[in-house]
Amino acid sequence: MRGGDIQKGETLLTKTYMQSLFQVGYAALMRLKWEGEKLLKENGRLVEYVLPSGLVDHFAAIVDRFPKIGVLVQEGDEIAETNVQWAHPRALEDLALMEDFLIKTRFYVRLAKQGFNLDEKRIEKLKDQCTHPASVDDINIIVLTTTALAQSTLFGHLACDPLPEVAAKTFLQTVFVHNIHADDPHTVDEDKVAAFRDTLLGTSMAWSDEDRASLEQLLKDAVANLEHHFGRLNLKEKIDWKFTRGLLLQ
Repeated sequence: MRGGDIQKGETLLTKTYMQSLFQVGYAALMRLKWEGEKLLKENGRLVEYVLPSGLVDHFAAIVDRFPKIGVLVQEGDEIAETNVQWAHPRALEDLALMEDFLIKTRFYVRLAKQGFNLDEKRIEKLKDQCTHPASVDDINIIVLTTTALAQSTLFGHLACDPLPEVAAKTFLQTVFVHNIHADDPHTVDEDKVAAFRDTLLGTSMAWSDEDRASLEQLLKDAVANLEHHFGRLNLKEKIDWKFTRGLLLQ
């Protein structure tokens, strides 16, 4: 075979290989888009309600006509959650990130429905019962899980009903470890979180390995939520709840 024929053969093989890769990647991207659309069709605004506000746009980008992935852009020494550039997926790693995001979103929806007995209308009703937070945009799966942790710790049942202010303060005094030094930030008692985890794992959800991994991350997010919003409060003094976030309050 002459050298020219070999070169043509290599070019043809390369084109065929790249075309196959494109077809596989495009098929995978469309599958993710259709899975997102199915999740939205079956659950309506519940999907929006469980996602933290910064992630709603990421879900919308996946189900867009031409799916995109959001990339946080660094400016200076910081990366702002709102500083997102949207781009078409270019690598298998992008598809993997989008799939992981959908796995987590599906888990959030299932936990809300099967673990907390919530749907779109019930969350809207919870919002109407709340004094804080004032906006439904501040209600998401992390806040719902934190409130369920409070209900479970105080009253022994799984629910996301808004707490009276007295009960909320009692919960914070219970869930935080006692500090030796008064000025130290509060940290969450891991035993309380472990007991709550066991309660959730005892529900009727069919807990897969993916579910368990998603739950572990969600519980870490709930702990971070508590410590961020309430960890610096002086729990011996009156709390001005209107300046707080992170729990559903009456």
